[in-house]
Amino acid sequence: SAELSETQLEDQVIACFDIGGEKRLCLAQIIRNILPNFFLNEITAVFTKFYIPSAVCSNAQLNMLKEKDIIPANVLHCGLVTKSDAQRFCSVLLGSRKHQKHVKFNDKVTTLEYKKSKLIRLTSFKVIHKCFGGCQGVFYQKLFHSALSECIECSECRYMFTPQKFVTHFHSTAEYKQTCHWGFDSANWKHYLKL
Repeated sequence: SAELSETQLEDQVIACFDIGGEKRLCLAQIIRNILPNFFLNEITAVFTKFYIPSAVCSNAQLNMLKEKDIIPANVLHCGLVTKSDAQRFCSVLLGSRKHQKHVKFNDKVTTLEYKKSKLIRLTSFKVIHKCFGGCQGVFYQKLFHSALSECIECSECRYMFTPQKFVTHFHSTAEYKQTCHWGFDSANWKHYLKL
């Protein structure tokens, strides 16, 4: 299909084509808008490690991307990647940088924060997802105000995530390389998050 549309990825609007029932996103736009602080060899390493394929745009698709100024007019080819694969590699790359800076939820800075933490723990329950190898966490009900609330603590690394980010977070890579995650969309986190 050469019908150009848009989708959300990491809070950015990305151009895509609907091919075979799944969105194929413009790889150049993802790299430019979402991953500008990463070197190409870092991105390539993740693609190789997790067997993430990319396809080349057809001439019609390439022309549409040029007409909408999504890519420069002098570009000769452009990669397309499925939305599920885009979420996979963005999760890996952005997660690694986020975790270097993120303050852990369990760090006790003041007595007041500790008391709040203790109160929150009383209204929590364990959750799990099986996307990209799966992950377990604790959902803090009092912290959930919207889908953008960081209210789930990963049981392994103890970092906090929004529900949408949590379903792309993982530590095990056993299943990750062997499975096709066709149609995955983290915006549907309610379908992936289980008690």
